[in-house]
Amino acid sequence: MNENEIFDHLLTDDEPDVNQDVQEQEDNSMDALLGIPTIDDSKLENEISELESDEVEKNEDIISIFLKDKGISDPSKIQFEGENGIEEMDFNSLDREEQLNILKEITDPGLSDHEIDVINYLRKNQVSFNEVVDYFANQRLQEYLNENPDAIPPKTYSIDEYSDDELYLADLKYKYPSFTDEELLSKLNIAKSDETLFEKEVDVLRQSYKAEEDRAHEEAALAEQQEYEDLRNSLINAAGSFGEIKLDFTDPKSDSLVIEDSDRNQILSYLLNQDKDGKSQFVKDIENPETLIELAWYRINGQNTLTGVTQYWKNILKEERKERASLEKQLEKYKNKEQKTVIKNRETTNSPSGNLDFWDRSGLI
Repeated sequence: MNENEIFDHLLTDDEPDVNQDVQEQEDNSMDALLGIPTIDDSKLENEISELESDEVEKNEDIISIFLKDKGISDPSKIQFEGENGIEEMDFNSLDREEQLNILKEITDPGLSDHEIDVINYLRKNQVSFNEVVDYFANQRLQEYLNENPDAIPPKTYSIDEYSDDELYLADLKYKYPSFTDEELLSKLNIAKSDETLFEKEVDVLRQSYKAEEDRAHEEAALAEQQEYEDLRNSLINAAGSFGEIKLDFTDPKSDSLVIEDSDRNQILSYLLNQDKDGKSQFVKDIENPETLIELAWYRINGQNTLTGVTQYWKNILKEERKERASLEKQLEKYKNKEQKTVIKNRETTNSPSGNLDFWDRSGLI
């Protein structure tokens, strides 16, 4: 190979251009020094694709977007089961009745009328499904026990935890507080010498203590009921006197939010209406730590917050009225100035001739 052939071979060689690689490295190094970020072509293409997708979605009509949210990715290819099997049709090519049927079908929750009634009942009464199940289960159990009194479990008493000997000794100690333990045990042994008489005596004692326990429970229930009635009456009286909420408690002349009868009824219902467990919504809320913290915040900061918002808008309104008054005052001055300005025509018939000659010679008229 001569020198010319060697030179031509070098010019047409497919080896990478070393100078070009060096130049690219130098350019990348310069970009890094200048803080210019390197452009990732694949990332750039993805961003452009996302932008184009967003633009297409913005241009879509609301029905197409709704259909896609319901699982129909391409509204122009909705699948139907026809006589010839699965067919594809464009939603926009269907008549209004067919379109309406499709929308009804994809929005139908698949619930029966009874299931819908159950859901509405739960929402109306603000109870969970488990609470309703427990309520009706207890109701059915009570009906069964009323029809079958023999199935009612016997009532338990705390006195049943004591044996006959313990009960007899406890009663002796109550009747004879000054007796020693040896003396009490001696009387117990004497009583037990006649087993039949001892059992009868213990049975009378046990029934007596049970009756006393029943009276104590009844008195506690009556006291609890009376306490509830007193609380209820106090809340009703308090609600009756709760007529307004000051928008600004620092201003005696502040406007107020008027409390209507419907508001009072909602408040009393929130405080007093009890569920199957005997708890009102208020009691359940204070048992919930998160809700209790929220109630505490409203109680501590609610009035101050309402007053602060009211004062803020009062200041805004005051500034606007002040600016309006200033503008009205300036406008009034402008109107008065126009009324005082009088334009008089110059009279030339009775003017001295010298003045006329002067103005004429001056060339000003």
